[in-house]
Amino acid sequence: MEHGNSLCGLRDCVPILKGVALIGGAMFAGISIYIQTVEHPARSTLPTEFAVNEWRESYKRAAPLQSTLAAVSGLSSLLTFGSIAKASCKTFNKAVVKATEDSVRHCCQCNGLGWLLGGGLMLSIIPFTLLAIMPVNKKLQSKELDTFADDTRQLLAQWGELHSVRSVISLTAVTIMGWKIFKHSHLLIKS
Repeated sequence: MEHGNSLCGLRDCVPILKGVALIGGAMFAGISIYIQTVEHPARSTLPTEFAVNEWRESYKRAAPLQSTLAAVSGLSSLLTFGSIAKASCKTFNKAVVKATEDSVRHCCQCNGLGWLLGGGLMLSIIPFTLLAIMPVNKKLQSKELDTFADDTRQLLAQWGELHSVRSVISLTAVTIMGWKIFKHSHLLIKS
């Protein structure tokens, strides 16, 4: 089966993978920044009991969306890197490897490391969320939580601070991916 001299047959999908990685990451970053700059500060003006109830409702809706966007963006970015990088080809035929190297470098002659970094950053959001934010989430979701206590207000503040890390990570990843796409866009326009 002919795959256009690409690594593992993904060469023809590289523009789509780049787009999915960038759009998914930008959506994640946008949602995250909105939560950090608009929703959470507004929530913080409510009495603690109402703020916790609003946080719980928001969390139920945002968590599946944001985890999916982080995973899709990160995996698309890593697949982009894998289809560009020489090392992921499973063949040892030197002629095929040479043809693969020449064709997969596509228009920009890059090695794909920006895509590796961007994808790694997007995927790092998942373990950060599980290890750093999830303990706070569990406390805020607990039925035993005293929603009138000052400690609960502090938990909401702590959650907001931890969430801002996700905003910074995702914005950094999107900046790297966008730079990788637009840095060499002039080479795609040549006719």
